[in-house]
Amino acid sequence: MTWWVYFASTAQAGEADTLSLALEQGILSRPTHTSAGKSRIANVSELKPGNHILLVYRDAGPHRARAIARIAVPEEPVPGIKAIDRITGELAVEMTQKGYPPLADGSHEAIRLETAEPCDLMLEGKYGGRNAIHRVEAADNAGVRRLIRQASR
Repeated sequence: MTWWVYFASTAQAGEADTLSLALEQGILSRPTHTSAGKSRIANVSELKPGNHILLVYRDAGPHRARAIARIAVPEEPVPGIKAIDRITGELAVEMTQKGYPPLADGSHEAIRLETAEPCDLMLEGKYGGRNAIHRVEAADNAGVRRLIRQASR
């Protein structure tokens, strides 16, 4: 099983809206391509249903995981991508209202979550760059295992 860290930021929606979408709607906004549309976002193709993901809202302070989730099978998969779903209808409207820019047809691309629970885990790893999705670094393995044990109780 692969563990990922998803970094959200103020470039899209605020922290409260991002957490609300994850915890209440089971969605993490994640377009498959850069805003210029020319290249695929790093690691998006590596995500798979059943993988786990930590949600971190990236800001100036230390990285703190705010939610832990398991990636679901997409209901309307984006072709060629195993874990990205095309979101339409009322949920797409809600995402747009929260600040996520829609695709040209008004839909959104997102990671659908099978489970999502709040958590509080300070990450020790050195997650650099602007890449929004990283594999969990070895420095955070013990904390992740602790979260797994807590979630299985």
